[in-house]
Amino acid sequence: MRSSLPVAVFAVLTLSLGCPGPSVEDDDLAGDAGTETDGGTRTDAGTPRDAGTGDAGTPRDAGTGDAGTHGADAGVSCPAGEADCGDGVCTSVRTAENCGVCGNACGDLACTPSGCDGVWKLSAAGLHTCAQMDDGTVRCWGRNPTGQLGDGTTTFRTRPVQVLDLADVIDVTAAQDHSCALLRDGAVRCWGNNARGELGDGTSTQRLRPVTVSGLKALGLSQGGAGNLHTCAIAIDSTVRCWGYNATGQLGDGSTTNRNTPVTVSGLSGVAQLSTGAGHTCALLNDGTVSCWGANLHGQLGDGTQTQRLTPVAVSGLSGAVAIAAGARHTCAALADGTARCWGRNEYGQLGDGTTSTRLTPTAVSGLTGVDSLSAQDGFTCAALVNRTGRCWGYNSFGQLGDGTTTNRLTPTAVSGLSSTGPIVGGERHACARLADGTVRCWGNNDLGQVGDGTTQRRLTPVSPRW
Repeated sequence: MRSSLPVAVFAVLTLSLGCPGPSVEDDDLAGDAGTETDGGTRTDAGTPRDAGTGDAGTPRDAGTGDAGTHGADAGVSCPAGEADCGDGVCTSVRTAENCGVCGNACGDLACTPSGCDGVWKLSAAGLHTCAQMDDGTVRCWGRNPTGQLGDGTTTFRTRPVQVLDLADVIDVTAAQDHSCALLRDGAVRCWGNNARGELGDGTSTQRLRPVTVSGLKALGLSQGGAGNLHTCAIAIDSTVRCWGYNATGQLGDGSTTNRNTPVTVSGLSGVAQLSTGAGHTCALLNDGTVSCWGANLHGQLGDGTQTQRLTPVAVSGLSGAVAIAAGARHTCAALADGTARCWGRNEYGQLGDGTTSTRLTPTAVSGLTGVDSLSAQDGFTCAALVNRTGRCWGYNSFGQLGDGTTTNRLTPTAVSGLSSTGPIVGGERHACARLADGTVRCWGNNDLGQVGDGTTQRRLTPVSPRW
């Protein structure tokens, strides 16, 4: 049975300096001097967490015991967070091997103060990934030159680290060089790069820890994956608000002026889901139609033209949509009948129609049925199916399709060894999936730790992050 519609959005992909492949270009970031390169983007990443709802990701009990346990056998007194595990030495009990008490191993789950904890939702963009944990905290990993991991540093991380000063989170979204979280009280907090107002706090000051978006109470966040330098949210009054970079009209307020506080998207109501691309934004409406605005050089707005739009326009001939995903310069939608349609740029086969021809209106993804959710990135696209398997297609030079090769695919190919999967999310050259049991698998480029397995080794098939 198809999952309920989440509010989601997908981030853009920016190429590693000196690497071949797609990159953010003229219509996306024209005149943008603030983007960092250091060598080193939903489809929907999952339904926002509700504290009263349980699923396969419910926090695990670490069992009895305390982080400051005294060793009963050896008689060693250990400080808080450590215990004598029978060898007379104080050992941390805040690890996946010893979580809460000695010998309580979490396997592929994370160790949190509440015990062995699963992931509720994933979001990836650029060269980093963030996970909303079952306990309402957030952990991120990967590239971090502007503080997008939220751990108070600018050090890239090959393993997940906890975002500081953040709790009671019900939704999370990663963007190109920043990240945002929605709290249970409706507040939105963001961290990372802020050169174009990406954090929405009324300044252009980079933040290594979360700050509150000014004047916004929200119901859900957009999801990105392909280089977006802006964020959008559905406000509690059901309007859509966006902030950040606006050179191609991606904020939808009728201008091309960057905004460091949220502005209202013109003429848009009845929105069920939001997704952000490199220079454009799309909204799934309650009636199953889709509207988009912003950059349109490659037809990514789907209105049959290549004309930039500063306010929303309807995607041509599309109805019955249940999920959307905006990539860097293409967009996709899942339909109620389980099929998918994509439009926009197609040089690597990211539209999945068996060609490399640009499409100005929606075209069917070849041979794909049973689609539950989608994720569009920079040159590639992924789908999670109702049978709990994954398919990806398009650009694959870094193994981001997860099929064990680096061969581009013009039609969907199975992600190797991936079963019991929920939504798949993607960054610039990597992708991750949340499994039904709350664990995570990631694959693709890993030069800055974006796969999260503690290495910088490229992964052509899914591996588990090391919590």
